[in-house]
Amino acid sequence: MYIKTAELMIRDIYSPITLYGNTYKIRHIELNKPQKGKPIIFLPGIGGFAESYKWNFDTFYQNGYWPMAVDHIGFGKSDKPHELDYTVTIFSQAIVEWIITNKLKNIVLVGNSFGGGVSIGIWEFIPKKIQSIVLVSSAGFGRELLWNYRFASLPILNELIIFIAFNKYIPINNGRKSWKSIIKNYNDTSLSLDKFTPFIPLQNGEKL
Repeated sequence: MYIKTAELMIRDIYSPITLYGNTYKIRHIELNKPQKGKPIIFLPGIGGFAESYKWNFDTFYQNGYWPMAVDHIGFGKSDKPHELDYTVTIFSQAIVEWIITNKLKNIVLVGNSFGGGVSIGIWEFIPKKIQSIVLVSSAGFGRELLWNYRFASLPILNELIIFIAFNKYIPINNGRKSWKSIIKNYNDTSLSLDKFTPFIPLQNGEKL
């Protein structure tokens, strides 16, 4: 199936996965172009869906990446089995099985909100297949994150707190400086920072 937009065409693909002895289908979208480049997988938050990321696809493709966006099990056009206990572990396992089914490796995960927590879970299951993780307004950090960053995740207050406490001299954005600030203040010494190398999309002709 193809979905036509004003600027691109994307493929609508369903892949079988197995969870606890049952088979389900996970749906993802990708460009209708020859597959090439490093896989970059977009994982939406609660209530999100794959199409949210389609307008980013062509730019990533032109810069050496193969972009895909997934509907979590229970969401979008993926299967919605009633018998599952929908925990973060289940969501992570479903994407792990989807990754294995599609034979992906050297993956960049981009997890938004709830998708960020799922991304961390995926890394715990298959760390050798994950090259880097991008966490966008992520859930799932847990108590290991410094108290001030946890406090800064509160709605409405977050931008003001970040500006005052951390980014006093840095504009509020997701640029390289603000990413480095977050990574340096992550207080879990059991994790290698190399596993969480921040991936910043290219802008204004910038080269890696």
